[in-house]
Formats: sequence, structure tokens, C-alpha cells
Amino acid sequence: MDLNLVNDKMKKFAATAATALNRAVQYTEEKLGQAEKTELDAHFENLLQRSDKTKQWTEKLLRSSETLLQPNPSVRVEDFFYEKMDKKKRDRYTNAEQLGQVMIDSGNDYGPGTAYGNCLIACGQTQMKIGNAEKEFVLSACNNFLQPLKNFLEGDMRTIQKEKKLLENKRLDLDACKNRLRKAKTTAGQQQDDAVAKAEADLRVAQSEFDRQAEVTKLLLEGISSTHGSAQTCTVVEDVFLAHHLRCLNDFIEAEMNYYAQCHQYMADLRKQMGSLSSSSVVDCASSTFSSTDPASSSFHHPILHPFTPSPASGAQVRVPSLSSLGTFAPHPSAPPAIEVTAPSPNIEKKQARVLYDYEAKDLTEISLTEDELLSVYHLPSLGVDYMMAEKGHQRGKVPLTYLQLLN
Repeated sequence: MDLNLVNDKMKKFAATAATALNRAVQYTEEKLGQAEKTELDAHFENLLQRSDKTKQWTEKLLRSSETLLQPNPSVRVEDFFYEKMDKKKRDRYTNAEQLGQVMIDSGNDYGPGTAYGNCLIACGQTQMKIGNAEKEFVLSACNNFLQPLKNFLEGDMRTIQKEKKLLENKRLDLDACKNRLRKAKTTAGQQQDDAVAKAEADLRVAQSEFDRQAEVTKLLLEGISSTHGSAQTCTVVEDVFLAHHLRCLNDFIEAEMNYYAQCHQYMADLRKQMGSLSSSSVVDCASSTFSSTDPASSSFHHPILHPFTPSPASGAQVRVPSLSSLGTFAPHPSAPPAIEVTAPSPNIEKKQARVLYDYEAKDLTEISLTEDELLSVYHLPSLGVDYMMAEKGHQRGKVPLTYLQLLN
């Protein structure tokens, strides 16, 4: 019984090898122009080309998207092996999280009570938030965009490639039967009629199998055409795949937009926080400077720290420049030199300007702006081309030129 089983397997193997050899011979003869080839109709050929392009562009989209989400190729290879082994991927720090952790550690080492330490910690916390937002974006993109593309390539497209290969084999068998029939008709002898009859029967069987396989393949190709084709070519199968892929693309863009919006909001909040930390550190340095230079600092009212100070002569309130309008004050010897804000020379031409957008002063050399308010501005050579000196009431400081509209 075992011998019979072995014989059956050997016969099947021999038949398969003979069929493969005949197909290889037929294919070679077609390439050399020594055998005729059954041509498909123009619509069928167009569907075959569109399926090849769909497979090619989907694979490129998948690779490019994976590169965007994970630029490190070694990490992508590692994740690929984890996925094939059905193991959970390792939770890694993103680049933003690594930078944030370093900032937080260095800020704590410098000292949370110092201005630089506070700013480093604030920046580090913001980088950690950006890293978490990046992880959420990558997870959403993988689930809603990359995974559907992989399912399409490994499911529908793989089935189509398999059916296309079967169709090509059926076509080679059909062309081989046609060649045998032509040779049988040209052969003289008593067995001519029997050979012609057998060749015609084989041809009918091969033609039937080819037509059936062509119909199956055509239906699948028309489904792929409706997935990515135009409205003119998607008339046979309802474009279910098209709507699905378009929805996945919209989900990807929505996730990317939310990610960048979160990053922008985090950075805007950080900028405000940095401004408040810098201002508070400057005021603390100013207070410590005045208290250390005056023995009676506990009862001393300095005009810079107290804009409305009683006049020694009359006791009336005398208005003096506020802290935000002074630019010559250096709070600490290690602080960068401030731009000197002085009264304009009589020869400097003043202009009127309208504020285009709200602006918050970054340091003591600047003044804050409110949209649509009017200012008197003039140019100082020390400010360069990007800033102008502005006067608003009793306040004076530099402002960015891009926030202004000169009126005259």
C-alpha cells in the first residue's frame, strides 16, 4: 500500500514537471517569435496594467509612510521581526522625550530655584508632552492608515496576483494545444484523424478553462480598478474599496493635523511660561540689587519698583516710568547687555503706526502691543532692520517691525 502511494505521488510529480516544462517551452518560443500567443482584449490588458500600478504605488505609499513615522531603519527592521514573531513591540522613548528628560535632569541639577533651571525644566516638560503626542499620532496612523494598506496588499492584491498567474498558465496551455492541433493537421499518415480529434478535444478543454479563469480574474481586476480608478472605469463593481481607502487617508491627515496642532499649542504655552519665568527672575534680581545697595531698603521706595511715589516736597503722586518701559536696567552682571532705550533725538523723524497683531513683550527692552492701537515709532541704528522704537503713553521700547503698519 505504501508503494502504491509512492507511485501515485511520483506520477503526480512527473505530470506536474512535464506540464511546467511544456509551459516553459511554450513561453520561450513566444519570446523568440516562434509560437503564436493568445491576445487578451484591450479592456482586459488595461485592467492588468492598472492592477500592477496599484500594487506598485500602494507598496511605495506604505514604505514612505513607515519611513515618516519611524525614520530609523534598524528600528523598523526590529519592529518587523517583533510583528512576525507575534511579540509586543518595545516601548521606546521618542527623540522629543529623550531631549525632555535630559532637560529636566539638567534643570534639577542646576537648581529649580534658578532662572535657567526653571526654564530647562519647563522646556523638558513640554518636550515630554510633544513626545507623547507623537506616540499617539504614530499609533493612530498605524492602525487607521498603514494597517489597511498592509491588509490590502496581503489580502486582495495577493489573491489577484495568484489568479493572474493561473490565468497565464492557462493561456500557455491553450497556446500549446493550438500548436499541437496545427502540427497534427499538417502530419500525414493513418493516425492523422485520431491525432487531430485528440488535439481538438484538448483544445476545447483548454479553451474552457482559460475562459473561466479569465472571467474570474477580470472580476477581481475590475474590483481593484474601482478601488483606485476614475469614475469612467469604475462602472462594474461598487467602489467599496475606494471609499474605505479614502476614509483611511482622511483619518491619517486628521491625526497628523491634530499632532501638529498639539505641538503648536504646547510651544505657545511654553513661550508664555518662559516669558513669565524670565520676567519674574528679572524682578527678583532687581529687588535683591536694590535691597543690597541701600541699608534702609525695608522702608525705601524706589521709583522704578513703585511707579507712583510720594514727592518729598509736596507729598503729591509723581508719575515716573514703569518697569516695562526702562531698557537701561541690567539686573545682574551675568545677564546679556540690554539695548539702551533713550529719548529720541530732535533730528529723528517719528512716524505713526498701527498694530496688526497682539504682541507680548519678551524682556524689559520691549513693550507689549494690542491689535489696532496707534503708536509713535522711529528707527534707531542699533536696533537693526527688524525692530523699531515705539512710544505708547509713558512707555517706550522696541517692537518687531512685522507687527506694525506704518501710516506715514
